[in-house]
Amino acid sequence: MTTEASPFVVTLVHGTFARGAAWANDDAALVRQRLRERFGEAVRFRAFNWSGSNSHSARRAGAEALREDQDEVARAWPGVPRFVVAHSHGGNVALYALGDAPSQPDLAGIVTIGTPFIASEARSLGAAMGLLRLGLPFMTLLLGALLLGGIAAVASLALGTRLSGTAWTLAALVFSVYGIAMVINVAFMVFRNMPRLEASLAARQEALLAELRLPVPPVPMLCIHVSGDEAGLWLGLTRFLAEIPYALWRRATLIGGLVVLGVSTYVAMLGEIDGHDRLQSHLIAAGVGLLASAATMLMYGIYWQLVMAGVPLLVRAHPGAYGGEGIFHNWLLRIRTTVIPAMADEHITRHACKAPPGLRGLKHSWMYGDAEVIDAVADWMDSRLATM
Repeated sequence: MTTEASPFVVTLVHGTFARGAAWANDDAALVRQRLRERFGEAVRFRAFNWSGSNSHSARRAGAEALREDQDEVARAWPGVPRFVVAHSHGGNVALYALGDAPSQPDLAGIVTIGTPFIASEARSLGAAMGLLRLGLPFMTLLLGALLLGGIAAVASLALGTRLSGTAWTLAALVFSVYGIAMVINVAFMVFRNMPRLEASLAARQEALLAELRLPVPPVPMLCIHVSGDEAGLWLGLTRFLAEIPYALWRRATLIGGLVVLGVSTYVAMLGEIDGHDRLQSHLIAAGVGLLASAATMLMYGIYWQLVMAGVPLLVRAHPGAYGGEGIFHNWLLRIRTTVIPAMADEHITRHACKAPPGLRGLKHSWMYGDAEVIDAVADWMDSRLATM
């Protein structure tokens, strides 16, 4: 035990789904016992409880409350060193709370135990913007073709007879002129407004990056993690599953384009279609090709974008994974976790531990209940107190 130790305060912060956790709130918990054995009555314990919900807004709200809590501690014990010890996502809460706070000379250090530190980076918007440039004109063409086809069908029924070959030829020519005009018109509108849309999406992307970015800690940190942490493995799996649509994007585009080209070419090579001469047959084949292309672009423009945004939303953003606030977090950003903060520098100490063989229970929860891990925390605190 350290003799004649000066007093200091330790605030214990629980993780996700663990509001009121015994390890942080129970006075008989191992964390408190081991630190008291080391520092005696010099150490004062406090428990900080936040909602524990797995969403970014919940972590941000918890961070704001923790910042206010630490301000109160500083006022209650002026000049007394303070430590924050946080488990799991409580570590992210601690960094959001204290990383961009004003200078706190009494804050001695932050200890994180099994924290999956959030890291994010911007996705490239080039593919999506290119899709909009090409897809919207084709989508308009498809809708126009369906409209003209419906009018032709109604006219045929009203006349009580099939359209003649001449009528089919005229209809195909009208469709071609209409299609070219609409594609040019929509393409003009798309290209005229695309810079504004790109700027808006880029601004939204930058705002989300700033919102999720973990600030640089203002004091030294001790990051404790264990090999095979279940939380880290699960988050890695959900990230892998969520990224599958993005990995398949180019392959799906290539395959879809080849299918459209093959169908259009096959129809065009059929020659004369029953009841129509060769010119009419080729006009019909061209129309089928345009419709197939438009339908394909419609699929890429709606289906794939919904999948690319919706799969991460379902797989990764639900309460059992990273948590999320909406579709933009997943469509505009690539989100992952790290065992130490992404902006790690020389004042971040990494402590890797190994769970004993045959451990019953989760490694993720084992760390705060292991004497050797807590002793490592005590050693680090002792070294920090010696410098203050």
